[in-house]
Amino acid sequence: MNHPDLAGKAAIITGAGAGIGLAVAQRLAAEGCSVLCADIDGAAADAAAAGIGAAAFGYRVDVRDEDQVIGMVDACAASFGGVDKLVANAGVVHLASIIDTTAEDFDRVIAVNLRGAWLCTKHAAPKMIERGGGAIVNMSSLAGQIAVGGTGAYGISKAGISQLSRITAAELRAFNIRANALLPAFVDTPMQQTAMAMFDETLGQGGADTMITRLQGRMAAPEEMAAIVAFLLSDDASMITGTTQVADGGTIAALW
Repeated sequence: MNHPDLAGKAAIITGAGAGIGLAVAQRLAAEGCSVLCADIDGAAADAAAAGIGAAAFGYRVDVRDEDQVIGMVDACAASFGGVDKLVANAGVVHLASIIDTTAEDFDRVIAVNLRGAWLCTKHAAPKMIERGGGAIVNMSSLAGQIAVGGTGAYGISKAGISQLSRITAAELRAFNIRANALLPAFVDTPMQQTAMAMFDETLGQGGADTMITRLQGRMAAPEEMAAIVAFLLSDDASMITGTTQVADGGTIAALW
């Protein structure tokens, strides 16, 4: 355990059924947190919690639905006595140009990625205020910081998440609540595999692997992102708020 101040804290992680969210749930539990593993796939959420043990439980939630988000936050408070930490990680990917993105796809991506993170913050923050403070990490993306053709609605949603984090930090600083966004590039997750298939359609078979090798060197592991999240949620990051933390393995540097 690297961050002893996390012990005994209550944490909500959305998108905890797989990928970065699952790794975050496992890491926070190892740090001593009680964790609510939330996912739109209820079976995956339950499996994640079962793998962690008594300090966790699964919860099915569609983060687009405000009533479901309220229920999730209330369930955490009822089970663990409050809410101290939030990791808004639930997301979907859709890669297409602005012209080729349909209105339906645009609305779906914005609803899950951006509206979902906003709803989680909106309803978790009052519980944190009751506890005297807290910390939030929103999962953004490098696609929300640099303009890459074909990222369309996904990149727009992630840029919004970064701004959500900054505004949240400004508004909630007086309540001892910190908020930051984490911006990974290429991480070995099921959603990344979906994105790679989309890139291959544009770049040709194997094009995604070549791009990742050139820009990042290798694919990042979800556990590497989870370690950064644990740090940002901990008191070791007590002066870090309102930031966009890039964790791209040098991708931006390799672009220039």
